[in-house]
Amino acid sequence: MKGIVGCFLQVSLLKMSLFSLDGAEAPLLDIVAYAGYAFTGLCLAVLGRIIVSYSYYLLKATRYGVGPGSSRVGDGPNTVPPPSVPVLSVRN
Repeated sequence: MKGIVGCFLQVSLLKMSLFSLDGAEAPLLDIVAYAGYAFTGLCLAVLGRIIVSYSYYLLKATRYGVGPGSSRVGDGPNTVPPPSVPVLSVRN
C-alpha cells in the first residue's frame, strides 16, 4: 500500500511541477512513464550492491583457500592445522 501511495505522490508532484513551470498540460501517461525512471536507478543500485557484496566474499574465500579444489590446510586464521604425527624412534 505504501508503494502505491508513493507512486501516486510522485506522479502528482511531477504534474504540479510541470504545470507550475509552463502552465501547459502534459499527458498523464507521459508523467507516469517519467516517474518510472526512479525504479531504474533503484534496480541498478541494488544490483551493484549485490555484485559488490558477492565479490567481497569471493575474494575473502580465495584468500583463505576455501572452496572446491582447495588443498591448503591450516593456512588461514580460522582453519585447523593438520594433525601432527608422533615420530617413533627405534632403539637398538
